[in-house]
Amino acid sequence: MTTFHKGHALIIGVGQYHYHPEYNVPITQRDAAVMKETLLGAACAYPPQQVAHLAGQMATKDHILTALDTLANKAQPDETILIYYAGHGDYDAQGTYHLTTHDTQLEKKKIIPGTGVSEEDLRDKLRALKVSRLLLLINACHAGSFTSTLDNEPPSSFFGTRLPSESTTQALLSTGEGRLIMAACRESQKSYFVQDGQALTFFTQALVTGLRGQGGVRNNGGYIGAYDLYLAVYQNVRQTAQRMFQVMQEPVLTVQQGVGPFPVALYQGGHSLGVYAPEPLPKGTTAAREITINIEGHNVAQHSGIGDIHQDNRQFNIGSISVTNGDMVMGDKHVYQGKSSGQHARFSLKKFIQFLEQTDSFLLETLAEDEKMVIQTDLEILLHLCQKESPNFRMIRSRFQSILAQLEATFPSTERESLLTHAKRFLAQLDRQIQGV
Repeated sequence: MTTFHKGHALIIGVGQYHYHPEYNVPITQRDAAVMKETLLGAACAYPPQQVAHLAGQMATKDHILTALDTLANKAQPDETILIYYAGHGDYDAQGTYHLTTHDTQLEKKKIIPGTGVSEEDLRDKLRALKVSRLLLLINACHAGSFTSTLDNEPPSSFFGTRLPSESTTQALLSTGEGRLIMAACRESQKSYFVQDGQALTFFTQALVTGLRGQGGVRNNGGYIGAYDLYLAVYQNVRQTAQRMFQVMQEPVLTVQQGVGPFPVALYQGGHSLGVYAPEPLPKGTTAAREITINIEGHNVAQHSGIGDIHQDNRQFNIGSISVTNGDMVMGDKHVYQGKSSGQHARFSLKKFIQFLEQTDSFLLETLAEDEKMVIQTDLEILLHLCQKESPNFRMIRSRFQSILAQLEATFPSTERESLLTHAKRFLAQLDRQIQGV
């Protein structure tokens, strides 16, 4: 039997929370179990000793970090690693993103630091993986069953419905060469499923269908390529979400610029292996994007959108030190063209905070409870970022841009024009602040 001998996988399904069972999501464990079965099946043919599966009580922070250490020790530079995570994602009180674990604890619906896999934890572990191909699959923004909201699951509407932000995604991609991240949906969307006790999330169903060589995935010399897999997943998830619930769910693929051939599995068992042809990144109306980033502090970062993603040719900060348009950024301390971060040019942090507070008040009067909860939580995080002693304006801009997208999608058209006009004005001022203009 032919095997995909260069393939390693870590499959994580966090569906049980020891300290907070009210947030249990059984479907995540079901998703993870089927992902494991699919990779070990005859179609994908991953070697059993190279596939680790953590779910239920085993999906603790320590076990996950240990499994990542094991991957670092086993996988060779010319091999492929696939990491799949299904569970809740959210922030702590300091605004740090976490993937939750079985032993995650909360205080005021915020993750207590040290009780989940933080962005820093994940970044450090991914940096230790010296493989030339790493695909990270994240399904961490679950929505309710027969509606586009979480009305039928009130606890989850307050916690755990966050995908990694733009800045987190960029930081994870900076951990080494050959990194791809596929998320279940855009940051302002949700990952949908039908609660019948048997079904998978639409995202995972599309993944396993594609990995089995079905659903429109093509045979590339006996292999399945990452880009071909994404294209099939994107089309199938989008069509299913529209057909079932009349909502938008668009899986997002974020790619390092220059990533070479990227086989992720055998195609239906790889019975006639041939030459693997490099795939083009899907263009057109997908949510794929390519990023040139600073890996280990060596290169200046630049972002270019692909398909219907907004194009942005400004350089941005990845890692601890980088240079942007002649301006140096070191952690949270900024120097903009020789001026200290206290000189905000045309951007007034005080006025911006006042605007955010007014927006929060406006939410209370305008939106229904389920609609405003997610935006209010993001506003709280953004206010915290603004009130730090040395504000990181790039993080502020990324968070604010996400909120702006939610406002455009949520606010009644009759109420939003003035608010959005002011919001976009602040966004432009933030851009000038970052560029030092």
